[in-house]
This record gives sequence, structure tokens and C-alpha cells, in this order.
Amino acid sequence: MDLLIVAAYLMMFIGLVGTVMPFLPGTPVILVGAIIYAFATDFAVIDGGLIALLVIICLGAELLEYSAGAIGARKYGASKAGVYGSIIGALAGIFVFFPIGMLIGTMAGAVAGEMLAGASGSKAIRAGFGAILGAVSGMILKFIAGVAMIVIVLV
Repeated sequence: MDLLIVAAYLMMFIGLVGTVMPFLPGTPVILVGAIIYAFATDFAVIDGGLIALLVIICLGAELLEYSAGAIGARKYGASKAGVYGSIIGALAGIFVFFPIGMLIGTMAGAVAGEMLAGASGSKAIRAGFGAILGAVSGMILKFIAGVAMIVIVLV
């Protein structure tokens, strides 16, 4: 098997792991693997239209992952302060509590944002619960998007 094809498969596998692990950019790595695969097969399997579709899936999955916690917090009654808190907490959590920091940070940020805005403890905890549900949902959907990208490439 050609070395580039092996590298492409390896990149796509690492990318799939990265869809659930912070610090590994999952779907972008899968996209790079797909592009390597396209070059290795002289674009016989993957053409420009398919690469464009993979770029759209990749961008959508990345956007969803980083906004899912805020969406979940909002669905569970968070104010703007709770939503912004969940976003800030997610970003801070990635760097502080690796590897589960994004989840912890999302929840803690939503709770802190609500408390700073003067919400009651129960409302703040509800917003935090929504934030963590949203973040987990985002991770699951990103993993599904990664699987879909790999299936598209291999089928």
C-alpha cells in the first residue's frame, strides 16, 4: 500500500480520536487526511466537490462544538451572562483542566456567569447543567460528523 494512503488513513484515525479529545483538532485532521488520500489516488476517488463537502462538514462540526455549551445553557434558562460565562469557561477549561476541562469549564463558567448576574443558586446550577449537556451533545455530534467524513471518503 502506498505510503501516502497509509498516512491518510492514519490522519483520519487520529482525527476521529480528536473529535472527542480536546487539543486534537478532530475534523480538520480528518479533512487533511482526506486531502492526502485525494492526492495519493490522483483525485480518482475524491474530487473537488467532495472536498468542498468535507470542508463544510468540518467547519459546521467545529462551530457546533464550540457553541453547543452556550446553546445548552440558553435552552436551560441562562441569561447572556451565563451564555458568555459558558463560552469563557470552555475556553479556559481546555487549557487548565485537560482533557475534561472543556466540560468542567463550560459548566463552571455558566454557573459563575449566572451568579455574577444575580441569579439564584438553583437557576445558576440549571444553566450549568444545560451547558454541560450542550457540550456533551456537541462532542457527540462532532464525533458523528467525523465518522460521516471518513465514510464519505472511503465509500
